[in-house]
Amino acid sequence: MRTFLFLLSGFLLASGCYLLIRLFTPDYPPAQAIIARGFAVLWCLITAVNMLIGVIKVGYGWGEELTIFLIIFALPVIPLLWLVER
Repeated sequence: MRTFLFLLSGFLLASGCYLLIRLFTPDYPPAQAIIARGFAVLWCLITAVNMLIGVIKVGYGWGEELTIFLIIFALPVIPLLWLVER
């Protein structure tokens, strides 16, 4: 359930960033790259903290948490970067 909530949060944050990109790009074209990269960095930090909590507090192994980290990180980031690069 926690993975689903993180994925949902990631997609909501990505869609909010996409709306900001659509809003600011006509007036400031570099906003597209700045917002997309900012989202990727912010989401990487959030998912890394989630991974550390899973390893340190819950007791999962690094291998288990790394696969969940990659899924939670990549699924929201890849579509946003794909939409931005179109």
